[in-house]
Amino acid sequence: MTEQIVSQVDQRINEYLKAHPGQKPLFILMTEEEADLLTTAIRNKNGYNDKVMITEYNGIKIVRDPALKNGQLLLTNELPETSS
Repeated sequence: MTEQIVSQVDQRINEYLKAHPGQKPLFILMTEEEADLLTTAIRNKNGYNDKVMITEYNGIKIVRDPALKNGQLLLTNELPETSS
């Protein structure tokens, strides 16, 4: 399951780069569950233990967005608004 989320994120990054030439996204917005899967995949790939905090993937910040539903994955250059 973790490899599936990595391939999905990679696919979306490639689509973003094709649509926005020369601009790399700054943020990956995803659900908490999918962000956990992605960080687990990054830990496994790089041999990190559970105490290492993973906050980005390929230089793109991972943002957990509770407003998203499973399967929704957004790439953006703007930090999402949060209510306080």
